[in-house]
Amino acid sequence: RLRRLTEHTCVERNEYSLGHLPASARWGEGKYSSYITVPETEEQIPNLWAIGHLTSVLYAASETEPRPRLRIQLDLLRQVDRDRVNAILNMASDDAGTINIPCLIRLPLPSRLQGFREVFDATDGYTKKANMPRLSITDVMIGDLVLVECTAIRYKQDKKTPQQRDRWVAGFQFHAISILYRRSETVAPPPCLFPDDFEGYL
Repeated sequence: RLRRLTEHTCVERNEYSLGHLPASARWGEGKYSSYITVPETEEQIPNLWAIGHLTSVLYAASETEPRPRLRIQLDLLRQVDRDRVNAILNMASDDAGTINIPCLIRLPLPSRLQGFREVFDATDGYTKKANMPRLSITDVMIGDLVLVECTAIRYKQDKKTPQQRDRWVAGFQFHAISILYRRSETVAPPPCLFPDDFEGYL
């Protein structure tokens, strides 16, 4: 099951696992300048899939978002996905200036990203969201193995002076999280179904 999910690609729906995002993906232009885009697809902003273990869970609320929302940090399961994250965070259009990389091997969480409330129970199998039980955001635990759906985004930091070059902060906006395996204090994690000589790519 994990192998199938980590290799997921559906060009028609513009869905890609992180490691299978096309090499042509770039930061967009105009109204898409804040998003990674795939020029070949009709719908430009791709939905990215990633699998990993939760390492940080934060609940946030504000006057504009009074219902608590979830923010997470994820240790990616595969090296190929970690490498792709690094590549995404290092990409910039010609006038982008420098990009701040808050974390190299985790999906980072820039402060301006919004939290989310879409949490699903996929422990019995991942399927259409309408057919999976919904969970409270308080049901997720550090150590859970999860599938997240996200979008790569960036935003400009405020300039201290008009002469200062644009500086971008890049990260990932999460949309949904599906729990694949629960954290266990006594049971070893299930096998990941990768060969012994797996080096981060298939």
